Amino acid sequence: MSFFYYLIRIFLNFIPLQNMKKAFTIVFLFAFLLQSCGDNPTKFKKDRVIPESTFVNILYDIHLMDAITNGSEFYRKFENIDSVDIYSNIFEKHGVSKEYFDTTVAIYSRQPQLYLEVYDKVLMKLNLQIDDLKKQEEELNALKLEELNNQESEELNDQNSEKLNDQNSEELKIQEVKDKDVKKLKF
Repeated sequence: MSFFYYLIRIFLNFIPLQNMKKAFTIVFLFAFLLQSCGDNPTKFKKDRVIPESTFVNILYDIHLMDAITNGSEFYRKFENIDSVDIYSNIFEKHGVSKEYFDTTVAIYSRQPQLYLEVYDKVLMKLNLQIDDLKKQEEELNALKLEELNNQESEELNDQNSEKLNDQNSEELKIQEVKDKDVKKLKF
């Protein structure tokens, strides 16, 4: 504030007294223009800006949808789908119109620092989702490995059982032959 005060004082010192009314008008307009240049989404009416948490969730869903639809499997099935149609379901899910979303994006784009903070939250959610998916994949791989090991051990047990059965059957045959021989000798 003090910078502007001194700037105005210097400006007024160079203006003659008869032009003072014009000078005040010019200074007032200049100050008004400077004040109106800075848009802060937190200062706008709440009906013009989507709440930050909802905005983060919408951007998160949009990026997930982009990741899904950018895959070649999707384009082979749905070549003629417009991206606005895809996003309309996201807007409907969050109870927001496309125009309301566009207005919020325009307001936040005038404040890059706030927009970066929102995107940091979106990236955090996406990274947490990736971490959860990796954990699930590791658990699934561990279960598959355990199942494979169980199958292999069952197969080995089955093979060992078959060998034991074969040995037992051979021993039984040998015993039967011996029993027959012993019976023949008795008679």
